[in-house]
Amino acid sequence: MTVNERIKKALDPIGLPVKPDRYKGDEESYIVFNYSTLGACYADDAPGFERYLVQVHFFCPAGVNSLQIRKTIKENLLQADFSWPEEVNAADGSMQKNDEGKQHYVFECEWLEGIEDGSV
Repeated sequence: MTVNERIKKALDPIGLPVKPDRYKGDEESYIVFNYSTLGACYADDAPGFERYLVQVHFFCPAGVNSLQIRKTIKENLLQADFSWPEEVNAADGSMQKNDEGKQHYVFECEWLEGIEDGSV
């Protein structure tokens, strides 16, 4: 299972759109994710694992009580074997025009995958 599939499988049960990189739909609440990678656990000058640095972005309208959904995002990612996510409130003046007036939370976590056989 790819890291994209793993993230979607963890977050789809929440019932919101879950998309990599960018959401172009009409729903007011949605989840977008992205990640970067780097080698980890080097031996003989080669990494044994790929370390994924994952960011999950949750957007919803201002004024919505988002506490339960934010808790569920963290719990679902942990259950999918990601590290416990750090939650950051990213709703500030730097949001894109179509995201103004929304809550924006970023959940940062990690996933470690074996390079040779795709296992953890």
